Amino acid sequence: MPHAAFWFTGTALYVATSFTFTTVVGLIGIKQIIPKREYYVCFGFALILSLGAWSTAALQEQASAEQAAQNREFKNILAKLAQRLNVPLQAPPSSLISKLDEIVERSKLREWEPLHPDQSNALVAKLKLLPAQKIGIGCASPECKELANQIADSFRRAGWNPIKHFGGGLGIDGVTSINIYSCNGTSAAIQKSIESATQLKVSPHEDEGCSDFDFLVVGEKPF
Repeated sequence: MPHAAFWFTGTALYVATSFTFTTVVGLIGIKQIIPKREYYVCFGFALILSLGAWSTAALQEQASAEQAAQNREFKNILAKLAQRLNVPLQAPPSSLISKLDEIVERSKLREWEPLHPDQSNALVAKLKLLPAQKIGIGCASPECKELANQIADSFRRAGWNPIKHFGGGLGIDGVTSINIYSCNGTSAAIQKSIESATQLKVSPHEDEGCSDFDFLVVGEKPF
């Protein structure tokens, strides 16, 4: 059932009026040649058909209005997207698509490859050879989150107590590669365990950014 407002649009009223007028003219023409009972039956059917035509026209008007609203919303989204991507609004859609493809490809280059299950299991075995302790695991961007989660899970499975910090702050914004900060003389051992098990490269930092526990940061992937 169309919304009440669309029953009284110009097109809907035009269709209803035209159909009703044609029907009335036809009924007047046959009034004198058919019995009264059949005439009223025809009148009832004509009324139902008129209402049906009016309803159909109102539905079409509502559908057109909804489509127009969707088109306006889509154009607004495209305009905002073009502005964010520094693409002229008058540019062909292919330019916008090319820009989006470029961003996706750059994002893929920045994303760390996840660990294979064999690498995770090997890392757990290596870490079990070290004294278990609390360790911070940091990640400042979405591209490093999966790998940082896997490393944290490996420490947990090895009996350590990983404390995750995903997001900005703590001086990890803009850090590249994988870094381990320690004041306990354990950075080299942790570096060796991760590198031998996963083939990842880790930079040890002893007596830098000291805290109560070691802190491993998965930074931006170097190109």
